Order: sequence, then C-alpha cells, then structure tokens
Amino acid sequence: MIKVQGFVTKELKLKTLTLLEILSIENKKTKVNLLVINENLREKSNFENQFILASGHFEKSKSNNFTEELIVSNYKIITEGDSPFELNERKFKGDLITKLNNRSHSLKLKEEKDKFLYFSRFMNNLRNYFFKNNYIEVMTPKIMGFGSEGGSSVFKFNYFGKQAYLAQSPQLYKQQIILAGFPKIFETNFIYRAEPSDTPRHLMETYCLDVELICKRISNESKLKQILKEVKNFLINCSKFESKAITKDIFTEITYTSAIEKLQNLNYKIVFGDDISNTHIQLLRQNKQFLIITHYPCNLRPFYIKRKDKNITYSFDVFDRNWEIISGGVREETYIKLKKNLDAHDINSESLEPYLNSFGKKGIPHGGFGLGLQRLVTTILGYSNIRELSFFCRDINRLTP
Repeated sequence: MIKVQGFVTKELKLKTLTLLEILSIENKKTKVNLLVINENLREKSNFENQFILASGHFEKSKSNNFTEELIVSNYKIITEGDSPFELNERKFKGDLITKLNNRSHSLKLKEEKDKFLYFSRFMNNLRNYFFKNNYIEVMTPKIMGFGSEGGSSVFKFNYFGKQAYLAQSPQLYKQQIILAGFPKIFETNFIYRAEPSDTPRHLMETYCLDVELICKRISNESKLKQILKEVKNFLINCSKFESKAITKDIFTEITYTSAIEKLQNLNYKIVFGDDISNTHIQLLRQNKQFLIITHYPCNLRPFYIKRKDKNITYSFDVFDRNWEIISGGVREETYIKLKKNLDAHDINSESLEPYLNSFGKKGIPHGGFGLGLQRLVTTILGYSNIRELSFFCRDINRLTP
C-alpha cells in the first residue's frame, strides 16, 4: 500500500472518476502526483487547495503528463477552508507584497516550495563542505551588552533594566573563540542591522555565514591571500552545487585604489575614501560572476581590521553579479593597536574590555569573512529581491506576518 500526502493543486471531474494533482515534498524536492479517485469513494464536492492523505497502488498512467498514477483506495481531507491563490499556477501572478502579506498561503505554491527546498539542500551542502575541510561549527550570542560593529545601525532594547543590543554580527565572539585555540570555525546565524534601507537587497534580520581561521605566520599580504583562497574555494563549491555554475573562470580581482583610478579615468566623480556604488561594480566586474575588491581605506572598514598603513587595510569585499555578498580581511591581533583603532572610530573601549582582554598583549594571527546567505542564494536562483528568500521577512516596513 502506497501513501502520499500534499495540497491538491488541480481537480478534474470526469463521469465516473475524479483526477487530482497534488503537490508533495519527497527527499527535499517537490513532486506532483496524480491521484485517481473512483466516484464511489468520493465524499467531498471540492478538493482543490485542500491537504489530502491518500493510500492506494500505482499503475501506469493514462495521462501524457505522468508516468504513473495512484489508484486511491482510501483518503482523508485534513484541511478546511480556501486559499487566496490558485495553487496550480506555475509562477505566482500577483506582486511580492501580496505574496508576503499572505505568507502562510503563498508558501503552498510550488515555486515557493522549490526555492526553499533548494535553500535547505544548499545549507546541507555548505555544512558538509566546512566539516570536510575540518571547520568546527560554533554558536555565539545574539543578545549583547555592546554594539558589535559600533555606529548607529544597531537595535537597542531594555534587558531587565540594562541596555542591550541585537547582534550586528558575531565578529567579536568569533575572534575570542579563535584566540582560545579553535583553528577554523564557522557559524550560520541571523544578524540584525537597524539600517533605514528600503531596497531589494536589505533586510533588518538576515541569515548569514561567518567564518574565522588562524592564519599562518607569514606576511600580512600572504594572510590576506590565504583568507581569499578560502573564500574562492567556498564559492567554487557553491557554483558547482546542483550544476548552477556559470563558468569556471568566475573571479576578477582589483585593489580599491586601482578601482578608484579606473573609475576616474572613465570620468566618474569619485575620490579615495568614497564608497563604490552598484553602477561602479557593474563596470569593474568585466562580465565575471564575482568581483573581489581588496585593500579598502581605513575609513570604510571596522576597527578590528588590520591596517597596512594610515590609509589602507588588509581587507576585501566580494560582489556576486552586482550584489555585495562577502566582506572580510585580516584581523588586528595587537592590544595597543586595537585600542588605537577604537579611538580612531570614536568607540568607547570600556564595554569591549572582555573582547580586548582576550588578546593579552598580542593574540594569534587570524582573519575571516562574513557572507550574506540570503543574498547569495537570491542571485544563484535569479531573483531580484532578497525578500524572495525569506519565509517571513523583516524589512524596514514589515513586522508581520
């Protein structure tokens, strides 16, 4: 006896039979089954959009669209009520706001199931990759007694009479774990940014990957290359996943200073210290999937990034198509220099004493990166809005559902 379950997406009433197409999930993939119900078993006038449990046996299908069909001997309708959407639509015909406002219904659509099942398989592949490469998975707090990045883009709240913050990143905790002798670590986590940005690329709560590792005792330039090698290997693994790769030659790399000079030669009004815009990224990418910009100026990097001199840092950003997906670099491991960097960024170091004290006078050389997982999978699947990869998104305008 075969058992299947799922939402009925299409119903066809014939003289003595009722044919149902149901959408189910099997082995982390969606599958559409054809059910055949004889008239003597039919007890309900309308099956469409309902969740059904059915049992029976498979026979070769008489339909051109299916290889087999389930001849139903017993079934049970679990749900009651209607859906505002036609579940048999191959692609949702409404707008994104309507889909997000009715999330419990829109998640029944095949397109929605397909992309989130892909995300699930992607995450399984990600973890397998890091475990295979001897990384240790860690967990860090999301409720903090200090703003992890400094600045104003932090959510504050009362924590039993104390000022608390939602984590902008796990950065300072990642470093403390590395300084304790864990050689290579990764974490998947939500981060929270109170940035008033209402764009297709921004969420207030977004799912990320964070990676940190001990660097070899080599030059700082070589440490940067070591971290970038880890980034490239990971992205190559991602591009191979389920044959979603574009080309093998997927990277182009340029320093921030060279990028500014190139843009100035193209008559763009930009100077050293300015941020590089999406328009600039498109020009610099040279039709490659990933653009890597290295050696950003100090004013555009956080305090924990190692300085090359008074102007430049050992850092990088990675852009997938025109989306920034990764930021990283070599970390400063010397206590005195960290204190100096905090002063330069006008950050009070008192609340960061537990972090600073973990270095002693000088800590282990290390570095790492953070990656926006929802952004990356959004670009892989060809969507133009990060909200497409959120079950229940939290953007500047949305607290429900």
